[in-house]
This record gives sequence, structure tokens and C-alpha cells, in this order.
Amino acid sequence: MFTLKQAMFRPGKAALDYINGKRISYYNVFYLILLLTAFGIFIENIYATATANYISYIEPSVSSPVLDILGKYVKFFLFLAIPVYAFNSYLLFNKKKYLYSEHLIIFGMYFLGIILITLFQNIIMFTEFVESLAFIADWSSVLVAFLLFPYIVNGLYGAFGKNYTKIGFALRTAAYIILMFLELRLLAIILKFYIKNYH
Repeated sequence: MFTLKQAMFRPGKAALDYINGKRISYYNVFYLILLLTAFGIFIENIYATATANYISYIEPSVSSPVLDILGKYVKFFLFLAIPVYAFNSYLLFNKKKYLYSEHLIIFGMYFLGIILITLFQNIIMFTEFVESLAFIADWSSVLVAFLLFPYIVNGLYGAFGKNYTKIGFALRTAAYIILMFLELRLLAIILKFYIKNYH
């Protein structure tokens, strides 16, 4: 629980503690990622079964092949994100000359928090089956986006904020977030190409 709490509320500082050898209180970050990912898949399977059983109570949603693949393999794509986004921080936030492997640990700690936030969304989605609460499920993606943005900024500041001026940190953070969106856009383009040519 200590590691999860730290990953949720102070991921940047917790990652630096871990890198600096203060590991007695921390559970292995990547083992926790695997455990929570498995739990997330379990929750998603329950939700999928419930949706199949009670589909008549749910408004049909418009989907697309790209969104279908992203939904089906979202955990796989998130795992791919760890080395990519760690490389982003290695390029943009390396005044202290951290090794790439240390940036992997830093983003691994962020990723743990991101999984916790997405698990929160998965659980919220069950409100879809209660008519009076269905609006909460409809707004869950907006809520998650609202939580993720400050979470990432807070994590970056905890890990790297003291190494830069406020303006320098803000510019690097903006570049980091832009890179994230560009990489996600590139992934969408690759998926569209794959669907068009192989499906």
C-alpha cells in the first residue's frame, strides 16, 4: 500500500527515492504494474460480461476499428509507452545525467499511478448499469483526462522541477506533453494503415 500511495501522490519524488537506494519501504514497481494490469483485465472482463448480459439497458455506441484495437490491446500499448515516454524524459529532463534505465524507473512509477487512475475509471464504468448514475460513466473519460494531466505535471515536477527554472521546467513539460500526443497520433496512423491493408 505504501508504494501505491507514493506512486499516486508523489510519483516523481518516490521514483528518486527508489533510484537513490531508499527501497526498503517500496515494493518492486514493475511487479506491481503486472499485478495491477492483471487486476485491470479481470475488472474489464467482468464489465464486458455484464455489458453482454444487460446490453438492452445500454445505448449503443459508435465505434471505429482503431478504437476497437486500442481498447482490446490497451494494456499492451501502455507497456510500449514505458520505454518511449522514458526516452522522452531522458531527452528533455537530463540535467542531472540520469541513466536511461533510471528514467525507466521514473516513468514506471508514473505508470503505476496511471494504472490506478484507469482502474478507478474501470470501476466507475459500472455505474452505466444504474440508470440514475449512468451519466457518471458518460463523463468518466473526461474525469480521467482531468486527473491525468495534473498527475503527469506533478510527477515531472517532483522528479525534475528543482533542476530547472520555472520557465525552463514549463517549456520542457510542454514539449514532453506535445511529444506524448504526437506519438499517440503516430500510433493511430500506424493502426489505420494496418487496418486498411491487413483487415
